[in-house]
Amino acid sequence: MANSPIAQSSLSLTSMSLTTDLRKFILKLSKELSDDEVEDMKFLVDGRLDDVNSIKTARDLFGKLFKIGIIWDTNVDMLVDLLTGIDREDLVKKVNSFKEKNIDISTEPRSFETPADTDLDSSPSALSGPNDMTADVARHNTSMSTNQLNMSTSTLEAHIPPYDPGQRIPLDVLNTESANSSFELSHVSTLPKEENGDMCVEPSLDLEIQDSIQPSLSLLSLNEDINPFGPNGYTTRYDAEFFTSRTSYPKTTLGAKPIILSDYSSDESESLEDSSDEGDSTKVQLRLYQEYLAKPSLRKENTIVCCPTGSGKTLTAAYICFKLREEAMMMHKGERHFKTIFIVCIVNLKEQQMDNFKLMPFEDDVLAMIDDESDVVEVIKSRDVVFMTAQVLVNTLKSGRLKITDLDFIIIDECHHTTKGHPYNVIMQEFYLQEKERKPVSGRGSLPQILGLTASLGVGKNERAIDHCVTMCANLDCNSVTHVREKKYLDDLKMFRPSLQIDIILAVPGRNSDDPFLTTIQHLMTKICQKYKFSCNHEEGTEGYEGWSVGLKKDAESDRNWEHAAAASYLIMYTRTIETTKQLRRIDGLRVIEEEEGELCPKRKAPGVWDNELRQSLEEQKGNLEAFSDSEIDEANPMIKKLKDLLEDVCDRDFRGLILARTKAYTIALVDYIKGLQIPRVRVDRIVGKGQASDHAQTDKMQRELLKHFRTGKINVLVGTDVVQEGLDIPKCNFVIRYNFVSNEIGSVQGKGRARHVDSQCYLIVPKGSTNEKRENANLLKVEQMEAALKELDNKDPDVLKRDILREQDKMMEEYRNKKRRNEDPLYKIKPESITLFHKGCNKELCKGTDILRKNTCDYICVSDNFLQKISLEPRGKAKQFRTDTHIGVSVCNSCHMELGPVKEYKYGDRRRGHVLSSKIVMYSIDGEDGLRHIKQWSKIPWMVEEEQ
Repeated sequence: MANSPIAQSSLSLTSMSLTTDLRKFILKLSKELSDDEVEDMKFLVDGRLDDVNSIKTARDLFGKLFKIGIIWDTNVDMLVDLLTGIDREDLVKKVNSFKEKNIDISTEPRSFETPADTDLDSSPSALSGPNDMTADVARHNTSMSTNQLNMSTSTLEAHIPPYDPGQRIPLDVLNTESANSSFELSHVSTLPKEENGDMCVEPSLDLEIQDSIQPSLSLLSLNEDINPFGPNGYTTRYDAEFFTSRTSYPKTTLGAKPIILSDYSSDESESLEDSSDEGDSTKVQLRLYQEYLAKPSLRKENTIVCCPTGSGKTLTAAYICFKLREEAMMMHKGERHFKTIFIVCIVNLKEQQMDNFKLMPFEDDVLAMIDDESDVVEVIKSRDVVFMTAQVLVNTLKSGRLKITDLDFIIIDECHHTTKGHPYNVIMQEFYLQEKERKPVSGRGSLPQILGLTASLGVGKNERAIDHCVTMCANLDCNSVTHVREKKYLDDLKMFRPSLQIDIILAVPGRNSDDPFLTTIQHLMTKICQKYKFSCNHEEGTEGYEGWSVGLKKDAESDRNWEHAAAASYLIMYTRTIETTKQLRRIDGLRVIEEEEGELCPKRKAPGVWDNELRQSLEEQKGNLEAFSDSEIDEANPMIKKLKDLLEDVCDRDFRGLILARTKAYTIALVDYIKGLQIPRVRVDRIVGKGQASDHAQTDKMQRELLKHFRTGKINVLVGTDVVQEGLDIPKCNFVIRYNFVSNEIGSVQGKGRARHVDSQCYLIVPKGSTNEKRENANLLKVEQMEAALKELDNKDPDVLKRDILREQDKMMEEYRNKKRRNEDPLYKIKPESITLFHKGCNKELCKGTDILRKNTCDYICVSDNFLQKISLEPRGKAKQFRTDTHIGVSVCNSCHMELGPVKEYKYGDRRRGHVLSSKIVMYSIDGEDGLRHIKQWSKIPWMVEEEQ
């Protein structure tokens, strides 16, 4: 008792709460350490810790040191020693800085040397993060004796300060001895508190802990109208065989774990990365507006949650999932399993969103993520909350191994994509709404509950924005769009999600039309067009001109006119060069030529005469182009000059900024330019999506590493494509600059949503009078229309709205059935034996139409024996394992040495090896006709293809 925090009069509430600050600081620190550095630290502490081999991460290591008393709230010297030992002086400085700001060295340290007084295993000070801590403590306490669990509440009451409804009591102020011997975090529940006549949630202690006593309050008592399971309990029906493979849950009260979120929680897990200088990191429950957003789902209603980027939608969804599952397990005593699928539209969002769910006190074996090798059905059987891409769920449902009714809850991230042929819409139309039609029941019946998450629904192509909202509700089978509208919730949202200080369009003059670099390129283009009598109505360097020249090349290839195809290839390269030069620098335009020149003409063993002529014309001007590039100054392009001025203005303090660009190549150019400016304190890098290495793409691992550096400050300016606009875990930014980057109204909302810091700024740099300037002004109007549509939707009579949604669903499903009938009974007018396939690169015959076989739904492979004589297998690094196949290399044409497609080893079916043909490199003729036809999509070819699973 003498060493407990309550007994130490020298410790105030403020000083004791430093344990929480330290815990969050160490958690943030652990993210900056690599696996190799963790291994080095394990070596340094070997001998001090038992079972050092069980330590996998820095978080595990620091947790053990914290738990056994080597690190505590007034002593971080061991941290300094460890970090010094692995040569991380940068982190040592951070620890010392934290120590100076937060630790009062005069405070008496907590004693960890009295085993009789302290049960360390159950101490709530064990490091595992502000919320994961609760799960760890609950696990430790499962070994407590019955006498400890049933101990009289008087012991607990003796050490609890008088309850003040207006005060939040940190768990750290609890008496150490009492907390460790008889206190379980499962005794914490929620109590109602009256604020302006409305219910809100405050953390409190539920003292009635004996098994024979029902907890006085649960989720259902927060408000009389919130009954998520109805009067008859939970209604979902299960396939018994599907779910009995998992061990039953322990029959204990699951409703007692507290849901505690950081003040900085958001869609991007910022509760784990915000620095302590941004305010007090006191632990709180759901924010007021988040509680409001959760209500419809807790009533078991399908709904769309529409709230700005960074407002905490994912954590709200995690809370909903936790509470629904908790109540379901309580209702059925652990004998039935609440199956949740969280689907994303981008692969690398799976892990990020699962990390948000880890902030909830789920048991260890609840969350799982589907990777390339996972057996989806087996994972769903063994885990209750599973994260996957939408297409994986579509494929699994189509296989018949999983039914939509096997699921209880589907969370759809970025649900505004639920339109047309998107996998989200396929899930809803092919499986959800069809099942609803097949078994019409009152309510949802055995179908899973739906929760859609989005920052903006957009306005679609309907004449009225509200009609688009109704369509989205119909697609997602939701009768409401839940968004923050009342003043008290809006005020609460603004506290955590500040408005932009600056949000303007900077329309600047374009590069001079008589720029010598541009006029040289235009002269080369004019020379080509005059020779081949090409004529285009669009200006060089525009999207229209590029579209025209791409079409010109395709037509020439279809006619087997390789000379015109080569000329069109040069026009495509030149117009891209002009476009890049207008937006960036001459040297960036020259880089386009250097990168694309080698891939211009269809490859043959010997180039044609025209190839040499086109190349010679370019070579004659290369010296001039290089000289013009070397002599350029920043002022030559007002757009690039404006970017420089902005960066010098906004980067004069502690900052973190994002620059959005249209293409991957633009990100390379902008990073190169910004590094060359040498602006003090600016540390810049780029982040883009996945793709081929030749396309300057990045892997998921590379993206995670870059975001880690951006979060820790190693990088403070990040240049990215639209991959960072939607969903990715981007920390709060002081500024966002969109460099001539404009998408639709949803993209505009998402892009600006990345600027979430106090007094943040958002700029759009565009050429004056350009299409992008007009498009952005139109987007601003559409955003206003969307907000007005949501208000109109709120005011609509619920019964009328429900009828409108049902009418839209009927119309939509009728169109779907008609389309399905057409697809199931295609009128193949061409026989496969009349088809001959050619390689676009060298015009060599590859195989006949009868030699094409469909495998794995979307792989079109060549099974001709003669094909093997025309290609070679080239490995591409280590073989890559996937769920249904293994990629072992690529097929390369023996004639022109171009890649034809991947070579796969399949895990199922009679044919185990397949040479996949890419539709981009294959053309075909019918009955030996002279002209060749392009294949836009294999699924739309006019002849029947046999399929093998």
